[in-house]
Amino acid sequence: MKIKSLWVSEYKNLKNQTFTFNKGLTSLIIGQNGLGKSNLLEIIVLILKELDLAANEDYFFSAKTNIYFLFKIQYECRDSILTIEKNSSSLLIERHDLNINRDIKLTFNQLKVNKHLYLPDFVIGYYSGENKRIKGLFGKHAEKRINNIKNNKNSKFPTLGKFFFTDQNLGELLFFTLWVFQNDKEYAEKIKELFQKYVGVEANTKVNITFKNPEFSKNYPDKNADLLVENIQNDVENPFWGIQGKLDKFLRLLYDNNSSTSLPTAYVDDKNNEEILLLDKINFDSLKDDLAKDFPTPADLFDVLHAADTIGIIKEIDSVISKNGARINHNFKELSEGEQQILTILGLLLLTGKSDSLYIFDEPDTHLNPIWQRQFINLLKEFNLDDANSQILVATHSPLIVQNTKNANLLLLRKEGDNVVIDDGNHIVENWRIDQVLVSEYFDLPTARPSNLDIYMETREEILKKEEITESDELKLKEFQNDFGVFPTGETVNDIKAMLLIRKITEKIDDKT
Repeated sequence: MKIKSLWVSEYKNLKNQTFTFNKGLTSLIIGQNGLGKSNLLEIIVLILKELDLAANEDYFFSAKTNIYFLFKIQYECRDSILTIEKNSSSLLIERHDLNINRDIKLTFNQLKVNKHLYLPDFVIGYYSGENKRIKGLFGKHAEKRINNIKNNKNSKFPTLGKFFFTDQNLGELLFFTLWVFQNDKEYAEKIKELFQKYVGVEANTKVNITFKNPEFSKNYPDKNADLLVENIQNDVENPFWGIQGKLDKFLRLLYDNNSSTSLPTAYVDDKNNEEILLLDKINFDSLKDDLAKDFPTPADLFDVLHAADTIGIIKEIDSVISKNGARINHNFKELSEGEQQILTILGLLLLTGKSDSLYIFDEPDTHLNPIWQRQFINLLKEFNLDDANSQILVATHSPLIVQNTKNANLLLLRKEGDNVVIDDGNHIVENWRIDQVLVSEYFDLPTARPSNLDIYMETREEILKKEEITESDELKLKEFQNDFGVFPTGETVNDIKAMLLIRKITEKIDDKT
């Protein structure tokens, strides 16, 4: 999916605004705090969420709707360009078929029946902190998914759900998923690059997974941990605490691919009142082959892991990590926050990048070091395996990310009077130094120098505007020079005199011409 344009009548501080996006993979949303970067992301999620969940067109005009504003959105999805407009009385939907170059009007019911064609496979949200507003917009889909899992209605619901919000807490599920697929020819190159180059995790890392009984296990007293091995040997149906469907298949595959010389450890932890299943000798090569039928892609595997985590049966994914030659005898969370963040973001792209996807990343650079921030845009492109079908919207405060946006779309939110306006003029920053980016329209710093030099810079500007430098000016500048020393650009008193002389000469030349 690629959004081409969006108009919104009024949502919070964004009033009568039009946003235009280019065809590239990534669009950056930039602006000072409180100007509405997250509001723009919320609008997009709200529109797509309600298009997916609404039972009929009347919902958009009812008291229950979350879309109280008018909007017009145009986006490309698969072989169509969809234009959907909510005016004061109706929802207008037009589809442009790219194959036959023809416009076709659709009813909402036609859109609903053909969601698999006209809406993205995934809308994936990510925030590195606690943005409850955006996370809350994914809540209804998460609730439906949990109900499906708990009621074992999991044969037909889409992988991950169409709308999925993730944060650092799901990083270890991504880690386990990528670990399983690290030798798959389709993903191996990028997974190994992510592990070795960016996270420093080596191939001889030992990965274990521990499960515990779900809340509903009390309904299956004859399928507890003490009887697990016996039940499996006797081919008892659903031997893992009565769990059914995909989860039962997954647990059985893990169990069967534990070392043939050692049965998995199943026991009762009386202290914590839990039943435990420890799988600490998994043969990942054979596991990957056996997963092919029911969980052929990383997204399929992550889906069932997330389902297991959702109903509370994953106790721990214990990765005794070999990292840069050292053994870290802990789990995934012992990686730095930056390493966890880069693995989570790039892992998400590897999982779903081949699908028709929209990614909503709100400040995904929070914990990234300057080197990774500088590489971030290129990394998004490299780890999205098919950017023709995807779009990534990134709200950021990082000048290093903005500096490296050769092919990215830049949307600047800035204040004009009492209004927030959208500047999508793509001011040129290519080949700029970082200090130039900081004082550009995108960040609007008065100077890239430390704030304690502000008074000097202001005084210098005042003096440079003069026709002549007075003795008093010289004393003032010498005083500053004694306090601050020589600046990186060599701005001593003599330098300033030279600058003034050059300016005078330039003015004389201009007058003559």
